[in-house]
Amino acid sequence: MGAFMNTVKRTLHLNTYPARRALSIAIRYTDLAVKHPWAQLKSTHEDVNHVKRLLSTLGYQMESKDVRILKDEELEGASPQAHADTYPNRENIIKAMKWLVAGARPGDHFVFHFSGHGSQQLATKDEKERDHMDEVVWPADVVLDTDNMPKENMIIDDEIRTILVDSLPRGAHLVMLFDCCHSGTVADLDHVHSDHMMTMTQVANFAVHRNAIEHDQDNGDTLVSPLSPLSAAASAK
Repeated sequence: MGAFMNTVKRTLHLNTYPARRALSIAIRYTDLAVKHPWAQLKSTHEDVNHVKRLLSTLGYQMESKDVRILKDEELEGASPQAHADTYPNRENIIKAMKWLVAGARPGDHFVFHFSGHGSQQLATKDEKERDHMDEVVWPADVVLDTDNMPKENMIIDDEIRTILVDSLPRGAHLVMLFDCCHSGTVADLDHVHSDHMMTMTQVANFAVHRNAIEHDQDNGDTLVSPLSPLSAAASAK
């Protein structure tokens, strides 16, 4: 984690950029949990504090007009209208995403952070998805079907890419931090890098070799899977 945060700091520490703007979104799903108690995430708001501390060390003015935070929390003693613009429903998230990159110029720098639920759904319109699935994030007003999957108000990866990525001119910079399921491709980027994920072929091979291991162990034999640490060590020799 320390190495990752240092990389983020080096990437963000660009004092010469004309504009530095940030949007942080954290959702506990307090309203959704009324009908679906399992959906509540109790610690997501803490992620906002972590992001704020990180950005503060890099010179971002956290109380300025260039930093916006959306959280699903009641403001003590305030009317619902007092926090209507900061409630992370679909409408406000889309509006805030557009605000984040509005008028972007070469050299500008933007940070987008989302902590909440994510899932997948069948890609009915996007033929570019190799797994035929779209990734989605859940706003606070997401509506679930009988299988507890989003059917209304979700935000699809195509929308995230269109608003936050495709709208940027060459030379503008965007850092995106997602803490949700299926976050690796949630921005629908052309290139994805992972140090630890197995491909579907590797997963299939792993399952085959695991079954072979279990079978041969029953027969008193020893078989090492090509994906195991023992196999990697042997290959290194």
